[in-house]
Amino acid sequence: MQAVFTSHPKTIILFKTAKTYILVLESLIVTIEVGVEISSLVFSAHAVQRMFERSIDKQVVIDAVHTGLIIERYDDDKPYPSRLVIGWTNVTPVHVVFAVDSENDRAIVITVYVPSSENWSENYTRRQ
Repeated sequence: MQAVFTSHPKTIILFKTAKTYILVLESLIVTIEVGVEISSLVFSAHAVQRMFERSIDKQVVIDAVHTGLIIERYDDDKPYPSRLVIGWTNVTPVHVVFAVDSENDRAIVITVYVPSSENWSENYTRRQ
């Protein structure tokens, strides 16, 4: 399956493989943090399923990965180090966990969720 979404000024191409969805952001290099650049995002099947279940738009996730605040770092995660970032859709916080595959210049979105106020601080950046 291949679907093409246009998101001015970039074109987003979605490929489905057995276990992952791949979004290729054409002509895009984004610095996630100092020394880490990505040229594509890969969405795991789990992330796509959670986005669908929770009605979280792909653009919210893309924006969170590119411009969101890194609130937790998991440098020892395998096979790639990962990050938890916070993004926003209007007034609703969205947490995105993604791995950084720097060897292939890509980020892999692992899961996406709306944080609970019971488990997170008022600004949703610290666990309670």
